[in-house]
Amino acid sequence: MNRMRTSLAALLLLSVALAQRAAAADPIEDELARYADAAAKLQQSYDEGLGKERARALAALVAQAKREPSVSAGAVWKLVLALEPANDEARRWLGANGQLDEALTEVATQKGPLLADGRTTASTAAAVKPTEPRIDMTGAKLIKVPAARGVGAGIGNLRAGTIIIVQYVTGKWTSRRRTTTELDSPDDPATVAGNQVIIVDSQTEPATLANVPTGTADKPFVMTLSKDTLGVSLVIARQTGGLQAYEGEVQYRVRVIPPGAGNR
Repeated sequence: MNRMRTSLAALLLLSVALAQRAAAADPIEDELARYADAAAKLQQSYDEGLGKERARALAALVAQAKREPSVSAGAVWKLVLALEPANDEARRWLGANGQLDEALTEVATQKGPLLADGRTTASTAAAVKPTEPRIDMTGAKLIKVPAARGVGAGIGNLRAGTIIIVQYVTGKWTSRRRTTTELDSPDDPATVAGNQVIIVDSQTEPATLANVPTGTADKPFVMTLSKDTLGVSLVIARQTGGLQAYEGEVQYRVRVIPPGAGNR
């Protein structure tokens, strides 16, 4: 009987010891569980917040890239690709301009989820900063201008105060003999004056109203008519001296703003 009592007492003491040990472990397990739960919630909140900010930045950068001149648009499209490596618009633009491989290499070397590793550098700041107000080409029409002496593309009969905005799109031409020169883009700064575009009053004796400068693909040319004008047209300028031999065609976007219709 005494042995049985001793055994029962020993078992009781053992169970108490195990219970005390288990009780001592509970605070640690509780703390680990609390930490894991809090960390999961914080991670979820972080992921959601970062996703919203990324989408906001992405939309802003895409819009800015589309407004940038071609010479600086590549830097902005690279920022878009850094935020979203699979972005179709960025890949198309960079690929078409021979910059995609370089951009993908740059993106692959980035560390962390933040754009430019959270740093604002002179190059990235300059890339996303608009250099000047953009000229609105809303409502502009695409017109084809043939390379032909005295024959161009008519814009219309316009009143004094009318604003005309022209922007080069594509095409090459020449007013010289094909055997002496390749076709030129009228928007290329290296193009000779005779292969550029002029705006004329094509009625009776044609009169030049304006010489359209080069570089209008990035910065459209704007002029305001000083008088009522019949037969406003875009035509190729002429080379001076020598034989004339016209060849080619170019395309321009033209926006006409009537007098009193508001600012551009």
